[in-house]
Amino acid sequence: MRDHAIRLTLPPDADLAAVASIAVRAAARQVALAETEIDRLRVAVAEAFTRQTGPGDDPIEVVLHPGRGSLRIEVGSTTIE
Repeated sequence: MRDHAIRLTLPPDADLAAVASIAVRAAARQVALAETEIDRLRVAVAEAFTRQTGPGDDPIEVVLHPGRGSLRIEVGSTTIE
């Protein structure tokens, strides 16, 4: 996997936290992270996404930054490593 960011822009709907979580799993597997690390990242992303949902219509951007054996994730203003 090349070291390019993957961007998802999702409506602020808590039900869509699962979409962000699935994207994390796919990117994390491409950079060969351990299953325990993948699970940790998925939970953190789902929690961060859900915290940022609310009554507004502003979309939430999820940006995945895969690297060699690492994955940095930005969920709105929250960074997860």
